[in-house]
Amino acid sequence: MSQSIVLEDEVAVSDLEQFLSRAKRLDKEGAVRLRSYGDVLTVTVAPIYGTSILGNDPTILGMRVMKLAKTESVDVVVSLSSMLDRLAIKDELIHLPPSREVVSWAGISPPQQGWLQIGELDPVEIKSIAEAGISEVANAVPGNLGASLVQRVRSDVWGRKFGKQLLPSGVCFALSGLGFLVSDEKVRVFQNGNWRRLTTDFGHVLTKTT
Repeated sequence: MSQSIVLEDEVAVSDLEQFLSRAKRLDKEGAVRLRSYGDVLTVTVAPIYGTSILGNDPTILGMRVMKLAKTESVDVVVSLSSMLDRLAIKDELIHLPPSREVVSWAGISPPQQGWLQIGELDPVEIKSIAEAGISEVANAVPGNLGASLVQRVRSDVWGRKFGKQLLPSGVCFALSGLGFLVSDEKVRVFQNGNWRRLTTDFGHVLTKTT
């Protein structure tokens, strides 16, 4: 039996479609995890994630939290492409794709409570780091480079630490690429154990430090 969710209104549908479209531009073969807590829906994507459990590649999660029209019980992982196909109908009632994705990052569940703010970041600096990293990856990755070498370059660039919190540069890539930055809003940085969460009014980016 297929599952479905009901968003609050057409604005929420368009908002979700825009978020997932941005995520797909960052990872065209990517997936999305949809998980409900009563009438609250968390929508999680992974613009950057390691391909090996034993590797040191950073895993960067992007998350939006949305209100549902009614209480649901959902926890599924589906492809971004299939979910965007459903959202194209522009209906608040969304029948979730029946096919499920298996991705390593979907088994990582950040804490829901106990976060402590430890600082703020300048959005201008974040955009600058993201743009520099994108250029570095593009210049280091010619079209005929093998997939493993491409992954190594991306890992080196986006795993590079910055700032006094020693965050991986990939959080800048995610914040910028997912549309979470505005011109003058400071990015709030929270800590919970070895988790870090970067938050703006538009969404959250989460990563585990090592």
